[in-house]
Amino acid sequence: LRPQRPVAMTTAQRDSLVWRLAGLLRDSGDVVLSGCSTLSLLTATLQQLNHVFELHLGPWGPGQTGFVALPSHPADS
Repeated sequence: LRPQRPVAMTTAQRDSLVWRLAGLLRDSGDVVLSGCSTLSLLTATLQQLNHVFELHLGPWGPGQTGFVALPSHPADS
């Protein structure tokens, strides 16, 4: 399988993605932080979020390429 290029999103689509994620975390973030639930995002969604953060925070510094995804935290551990 070849990696696919991310599809460019419009500003409205990016804003919608951020607002929906913010709402999800506002409503359910406590269960994710406590380890009772896991938040999983598609690679394309993470790429778009990285792009949004770059737009608002500026480019990554030397040696930085984005955010680090932590391994899953099973709820029963």
